[in-house]
Amino acid sequence: MDKNEFKVWLSENLPRYSSLTESVSTILKSLLNDNDVQYLSISGRAKEFNSAVEKFERKSYTDPTRQMTDLSGIRAILFFESDVKKVCEIVEAAFSVDKNNSSNKDDSLSKDKIGYRSVHYVCSLGGSRKELPEYKALGGLSFEIQVRTVLQHAWAELAHDRSYKFSKELPKDIERKLYLYAGLLEVADKGFDEISKEIDSYSERINSEDNESVLQEEINSISIVRFFDDLVSNQNINVKKYNHGSFDRLISDVISELKAFGVVYIKDLDQFIDARMVKMLKERRDNDVNIFSFFRFMMIVKDYKKLKEIGVPWAIHEEGLTLLEQYFDKKEHTELVKLFSE
Repeated sequence: MDKNEFKVWLSENLPRYSSLTESVSTILKSLLNDNDVQYLSISGRAKEFNSAVEKFERKSYTDPTRQMTDLSGIRAILFFESDVKKVCEIVEAAFSVDKNNSSNKDDSLSKDKIGYRSVHYVCSLGGSRKELPEYKALGGLSFEIQVRTVLQHAWAELAHDRSYKFSKELPKDIERKLYLYAGLLEVADKGFDEISKEIDSYSERINSEDNESVLQEEINSISIVRFFDDLVSNQNINVKKYNHGSFDRLISDVISELKAFGVVYIKDLDQFIDARMVKMLKERRDNDVNIFSFFRFMMIVKDYKKLKEIGVPWAIHEEGLTLLEQYFDKKEHTELVKLFSE
């Protein structure tokens, strides 16, 4: 195929590759969500016309329709190295992988080298998926999938994909320093992966321990959830599940507020719980109490003046004030309303 023939073919087929990119990106996102794999981003792009022509000339392809495998490219950027392995298994199970043209850049680095790291797959839809009506027009096309961590991506962008300054030939001493810092990124990547596994292990331990053992734990976002779940289950309190994306930030705020009251360990929290307020929450079957409002109700009835001194960034909603009116006498409730409306 000569250059002109390739241009004609490219003009006719690039729209198909754009559709392929969009479809594969959607499929991959769905697969990762279904398998509870968190990711920073999944992005895709179809190669631009001029870029494809330039590569055709540079590579001297004789059969570009088969040899040019990156006309459609999808990139998955993950948080941890262990997730890369999970996603690789998902990709290999979901698509038809051309193993001869796929690669793991780690494998090409000798044991004493640091450099560009990423897993590259060349795939086609394959299997029964290509027979589905929405994918039939895309069945014979190839696409690339890159799988890398956030830090691998940072290094690739700096020294391989985007940065002219870092990717050009450099003096040996500067190049040595560049690869030294790349090594630090690799160490950090492995370190974050280890910490992630330790968090998973800690969570499993906390959720399998008996209640007496949990009482000895320091309050954190894992131990407080275990305590709360046990408490509301044992007391049969109707609570609203909170699935908002800001959960981690809000639970950290609650923990900081509790620590201002001297509540550091779960055993302190156990003693901090006000039985009368628990009874009132239990009797309100139509309430929308969640883990945050539950502990904040406990802090309010413990010492609302102290809570105000802490300078909390939240207000008591009208339903909460109605509930607290039943708890406090009229004078205290009036003072409470005044404090939290200033």
